[in-house]
Amino acid sequence: MPKLKQDLVGENALVAGDGYSFEIEISDPNVGPAAAITEARWGLSAEPGGAPAVTLTKTGGAIVVSDLAVGIKLTITVPGSASAALAEGRYYHEAEIAEGGDPITVTKGLIEVLPQILA
Repeated sequence: MPKLKQDLVGENALVAGDGYSFEIEISDPNVGPAAAITEARWGLSAEPGGAPAVTLTKTGGAIVVSDLAVGIKLTITVPGSASAALAEGRYYHEAEIAEGGDPITVTKGLIEVLPQILA
């Protein structure tokens, strides 16, 4: 399965302390349907391969998996409480899915965190 590089920077950056939602579309006919996805996880880390500063899951309710005409879509919602402690800067993020077996990384990239001005 090809990995999608998805950078969330500039106008798509996350503001620390704010809720944030974004989508990842996986247009692969070999993935899905949504009901077959047993788990989806997303996380961000200050360095590649580092410990996640934030981890969200489908089973935890922060990721919704839905069907596309071909493939699936992940809607990831980062609550403000999860982003509040993040320092300004660029982080690495990735998402993975599992269909009952080993997880598969479906996207990775950079995410920019901006400071909150109005607290």
